[in-house]
This record gives sequence, C-alpha cells and structure tokens, in this order.
Amino acid sequence: MPRTGSRETIERGIYRDATGHEVVARAGSSRRSKRFPLTAKLRALRAWRDSTTSELRDEAAPLPDSSTIAGAIDRYLLRVKPKGDTSQLTAWKTAIGTMQRRKLTAAKCQEIFDRWTADGYSRQTLRVRKFALQRLWRTLDGPAAKTPVDHIKLPKPRLQRPVWVDDETILSVLVELRRHEMAGWIRTAKTRARFLVLATTGQRPAQVKRAERGDIDLERGIWWVRPAKGGDRIPLYFNAEIRAAWQAFIAAKAWGPYNTRSFARTLRSCGWPAGVPPYNVRHATGMTLSARGRDLGDIQQHMGHTSIATTRSFYVPGLLERMQQVSESLEGRFSQEEPGGFRPTPVARVRGTRKNRKKMVGMAGFEPATP
Repeated sequence: MPRTGSRETIERGIYRDATGHEVVARAGSSRRSKRFPLTAKLRALRAWRDSTTSELRDEAAPLPDSSTIAGAIDRYLLRVKPKGDTSQLTAWKTAIGTMQRRKLTAAKCQEIFDRWTADGYSRQTLRVRKFALQRLWRTLDGPAAKTPVDHIKLPKPRLQRPVWVDDETILSVLVELRRHEMAGWIRTAKTRARFLVLATTGQRPAQVKRAERGDIDLERGIWWVRPAKGGDRIPLYFNAEIRAAWQAFIAAKAWGPYNTRSFARTLRSCGWPAGVPPYNVRHATGMTLSARGRDLGDIQQHMGHTSIATTRSFYVPGLLERMQQVSESLEGRFSQEEPGGFRPTPVARVRGTRKNRKKMVGMAGFEPATP
C-alpha cells in the first residue's frame, strides 16, 4: 500500500500517515519494511520490527549456536553489541555456561540465586542478573518469550538513606583528583571530569554513561539528559559550573560506560568518605535544592523522578530546616553540669578561607577548559 501525504514518526522505525502505519526494520545496511492498517496495535508493530530486525542480523552474519547458555550469551553480545557492563551475563556463563538452554528451569535458576546469596552478593546484583537473563531470552526468542526466571521472586534492595556530603568534601576530592593526575598516579582526567558532571548536575551515573556528544548543546547551554529509569529526556540548563564541568568532560573524552567500582575506589583514595557510596553526590544536590527552598515539582524535574512520591521521600522543600528546628528544641536536656550529667563535645567544622576556597575551585577543574 503506497504512502499518502506526510507521515508522523511514532517511535524508531514506526511511522503513521493518512492510510496506515509503515514499520521499518534495519540491521546494518539491510532494510525491510511492511505496511499495517491504522487500527494496528503498537505492540504488534513493535513485535514485527524487533523480530524482523533479528532476522536481518542473522542473515547479515553467522552467529554462534544458541543451544547452550554460553552460546546464547555469545550470540546475544554479537547481535546487540551492548555498550554497558556485561559482567552479569558473564556470571551466568560461569555458573551454567555448558548447560543446554532448553534444560534451564526455574528450579535450577532458584538454586543459583540461593548460591549467589550465600556468597554475599547484594540484592541489587541478583535483580540485575535476573533482568540480564530476561533480556537475553527475549532478544533471541522475541519480546513476548517466557523465561525461566519470570516467576522467581527476589527481595527488593534495601532502601539506602541519603547521606549528606558537604560541598567542601566534594571540592577537596576534586582537588585531590587533579593532584593525582599531575603526579601521574591517575593517567587521564576522565574520572575527575565524570565526577565534575555528577557533582554539578546531580544526575545518575547511568545517565552520564549514556550521554553522547549530540546531547550537549554548549551554545545554548543545555544537556538533554537521557532517561535511566523510564520517562522521557529532560533538558538540564547550564549554570557556570555545569558548563565548565561539561567542557572538562568533552576535553577529557570521557564518553561511554565506565566501571563504577573502580570509579569509587579512585574517589576514596582522594578523600571520599569511607562507607558512603559516591551516588550520594546526587542526593547532596537534591538536598541542596530542598534547603534552598525550590519548588517540589522543580526538584522532581531536575532529578528526573517519574513519581513525585520519590521526590517527596527525600527532598521536601523546607523539611530539612524544619526537622533541624525540631531537634534543636530538644537541646539542653542532658547537657547540664550536674551529678550524673554530661556536657557534649562540640564538633568543629573546618572551612577554608575565601582565598583558599577560590584556589581550591581552580584546582578542582571548574575553570573552563582551554580550547
């Protein structure tokens, strides 16, 4: 059926015009298209696109035999060429790589999860491994394929409370990163550049990993942030520090995935607090916005939360100040100097002078990169 008039893009490879839908599947230089009526469901259009894309990939190059778990993983990696971390699939290959894929049952998967739990792997790691196997199955067998882990219930990760990390600590870590680079202990500026972007924007590490050069508009001062937990792209407008951070990022060519464990080890070697995940640099941004009285909806938009409930859980504007006032109203109950009493020892906060802080800001890399 020929196309009539202009067409509207529904999503990648799916278009609509006056007479119906056109679905286009592409793999390398191969292309195949098919027409569907206007009444066709989006789910059916996606299914045809995905299955046809898989067929085109198979025709373009021979892939490993997928009858075993190891072969299926190799086939998946060659077909999809994922940019992210593939260690969770490697864990499955190590555990049951020689097993026939048709013989993998839910009971066997549960046994493997129990063993990983006994070995001390976190709840989050187990959930990621489950999702990795589901993606593998549905890439090879179609988006509606059943997998042996579909009905396995894993405990949800424990909700970690946000830990406040003050600006002075973040700044001192950036200074130490710069010093380690100058001393040759860190070979490139990529770690500092990534940390600069995380610290100034408050976005997730996954979103920094997914960023591409076309997402950064230095002229208009916008980062089109790719979603990490659903939702749509959001525009994040630059202030002077965010602009300088992205200039350093571009100069360091820090694009693409990186190992978050190695990243955390490097930060800790430069003074990041022990026992505090570097992810808390994101929470520090949300708490700062809250403490400065920003509207809850604005905080939700900036942090990229799909649900306002998530924002409200941590970053209710004014909540931190009110809770501090509640706590201060209790002060003095146990600090009287009388028998059996005690006087609490004050905790000193060390802050640099204005002159030293200005020097630290320069050392951290907030100065715009030299073209």
